[in-house]
Amino acid sequence: MKVMRKFAALCTVFGLLIALSGCAGSGRGSDSGDMPSGDSSEVYDEGDLLMIDIRKNSVVSVYNAKSEVIGSFDCCDYSTLVNGSILYTKALENAPEDDRLEYWLYNIETGENHKLGVVDKSYEAVYEQIEFNNHLYLSISTGQYGVLEDMGLTIYDIDLLNYSISPILEVEQAFPYNSFTIANNKLVLAELLHNGHTDLVEYDLNEKSSSPVVHKYDESDEFVPDSIRHIYADSEYIYTVRLHHGEAENYSLYLDKYDFDHNLLNTVDISNFCVSTDTERTEFTKINEWKQFIAYFFVHDDLIYYQNFSTTNAIGVINNDKIDRLFNIDALFSYVISVSEGDGGDLFAQLYENSFYLVDPQTHEVKTAEFFADDHRYTFEYASRDGDKILLLMRFVRKESGDETLPDRLYYIDMNDLDFKPMG
Repeated sequence: MKVMRKFAALCTVFGLLIALSGCAGSGRGSDSGDMPSGDSSEVYDEGDLLMIDIRKNSVVSVYNAKSEVIGSFDCCDYSTLVNGSILYTKALENAPEDDRLEYWLYNIETGENHKLGVVDKSYEAVYEQIEFNNHLYLSISTGQYGVLEDMGLTIYDIDLLNYSISPILEVEQAFPYNSFTIANNKLVLAELLHNGHTDLVEYDLNEKSSSPVVHKYDESDEFVPDSIRHIYADSEYIYTVRLHHGEAENYSLYLDKYDFDHNLLNTVDISNFCVSTDTERTEFTKINEWKQFIAYFFVHDDLIYYQNFSTTNAIGVINNDKIDRLFNIDALFSYVISVSEGDGGDLFAQLYENSFYLVDPQTHEVKTAEFFADDHRYTFEYASRDGDKILLLMRFVRKESGDETLPDRLYYIDMNDLDFKPMG
């Protein structure tokens, strides 16, 4: 099962986290696995992460918009489109029991393959990837989830020009869902502590070291006494989504805005914004959704987008101390992953259908377009974006006993070939 297929399930009504790399493992989110702001006994559930060893390489074909095969590569898993290339992994040949994986880049335009290196991996946070100055940064965790002394998270630096991968930051006893961003040439990671609080770990990208920097676990040093569920930075500010645990079992979500010196500039309660509009919620289920980890969150100008690991996502406009919804979306509306800033509008997809949504963060204009394979039974499963290019996974699984299941197709299409029209 490819990581894209499982990652799309973030948005399904089952509310399961299935965002782990397919050949390395499988995982599921549960209510008991939430990171609360309480004591450490609430922090984790040892059954929250289920590892399944299914490492196997297979050939993946790439199609163009005309459903013609334009390339292929042999892989165990694939994820992101960056600099015209697909980031993918391969199981080690003749060593299927080996926990390590090879990382590769496949250039779709030229057909070139570049091996980056070998990584010990059990969980890759494919939703936490950032391209900056021709480097791609990604988060990979090892160890057994729930066994605190065994857990660890490493930030890797992929040099997209010299085709190498190397660890730059190791965080001891770290949860795999820690979020990071890049602000003012520094990588800033929101470290979730076992007591439910959060510290910030900084790594200066201007400093070069022959070995990774090791961050020791220390609960005596924290940034906020709450749980930062996601962190994001633009060219001027740092934004965090903070889960606050009040008296009794009262929870709420806040959008905090900081300058690059971590001075708090503004706070907005976004609890009512981070509630599904297509599903009736009780107070209990609202709180449960607020406690979920976040896959995607960003602020572009005054446009804000939120998508958690369960069934809640929302898009809106920040208006002083409140957020107005731009339009209502359902659980199958999903961000088209872009690891680079400045792609010219934010692109979204309606999963299991065939619609794209392009949103202008300045004017808030929304345009839509459709894309179909030659066989119209194929629907969207996952999409990643690199400028005007889209890497789109499409699939069809039989719905009735008489329907056949079709093999997955990976499409490489150009946004300029899509007929975007204003949303009616």
